[in-house]
Amino acid sequence: MIGHVSATPFRFRAATGPWLAGTVIVLCVGAAVDLAVEGGPAQALRWAPTAGFVAMFAWAVFWAPEVTVHDAGPTVRNILRTWVVPWQAIQAIDTKYSLTLITPGRRIAAFAAPAPGRATVRRAVRSDLDHLPDSTFGPGRSVRPGDLPASPSGQLAVVLRSKLEELRDAGQMEPGQPAAIQVLWHRTTMLLLAGLAGLAVLAAALIH
Repeated sequence: MIGHVSATPFRFRAATGPWLAGTVIVLCVGAAVDLAVEGGPAQALRWAPTAGFVAMFAWAVFWAPEVTVHDAGPTVRNILRTWVVPWQAIQAIDTKYSLTLITPGRRIAAFAAPAPGRATVRRAVRSDLDHLPDSTFGPGRSVRPGDLPASPSGQLAVVLRSKLEELRDAGQMEPGQPAAIQVLWHRTTMLLLAGLAGLAVLAAALIH
């Protein structure tokens, strides 16, 4: 399973993200409980902020990132920022390292849709490229490994490119036009990470 999706609106999150985040969070909780039982209250207080920071970081990096596709365009949630991108602002879609929206003056990479590893590329066959949107292909019908539909970046690229081509062919918009891209900072996430990091340093220095 390469990604988790749902319809109306279409949501995408890499399948491994919640599993990785959940595993780290469970380990952090287990470590905190073990310290409280074996080391006493002092050790629990000393290391609890560190465990909290690691758990929060895992959630922000692995669980929270996702891409939501609305009628107005995709919304890309990354670790510290969310980008709301109108369809007409997208010039092209790249998949070299992760799915990336290329807009006038800005490249927006989606943490939720990384390019595939070597194992996925080795398993690929020519038929995997059948029925892909025309804008997937470069010169000589070439494609990047990240365009393979068996990868997170490729799975999401098919959805976005198909929608872009549909809107273009219907004459509803011309890609790559100037349009306002909204940027939303995740201030709560940033404050929690900074606060937990500060508490972790303070607790390690003061509690022995």
